[in-house]
Amino acid sequence: LRADAAQMAALVAAARDGRAPFGAGAEAPQARRGDAGREVGLGWLITERHGDRITWHNGGTGGHRSFVGFSRETGRVV
Repeated sequence: LRADAAQMAALVAAARDGRAPFGAGAEAPQARRGDAGREVGLGWLITERHGDRITWHNGGTGGHRSFVGFSRETGRVV
């Protein structure tokens, strides 16, 4: 997959705001990973820390790394 910064910003805005396809349960917990407060949704990982719920995903290939995460509570996106 390829996306530029504007496309990634649009994707995260849709996820943060619960617009399709994210409003259809992409963040609904499908599994729990360990005891670190981490859940796995459909393509997203959800981590609860310090009273905040961070929805995120990362990846890497060919020496490149990426991360995107957001908080619905604060509206912050990284």
